[in-house]
Amino acid sequence: MLLGRPKGVGKSKLDEYEAEIRALIKNGSTKTWIAQRYGTTRRNLSHWLKQHSIE
Repeated sequence: MLLGRPKGVGKSKLDEYEAEIRALIKNGSTKTWIAQRYGTTRRNLSHWLKQHSIE
């Protein structure tokens, strides 16, 4: 019997806003401002950006 969380990357609430976040980063918005706008932490946003090769 397997226990624990399934392996792999789960879906993030930021995934549905990927195009918008890419545009905001490109236009120079700060990570702090973007994180507040989408209701997440700066650390979570930074991790998500790294996973999606954005920056």
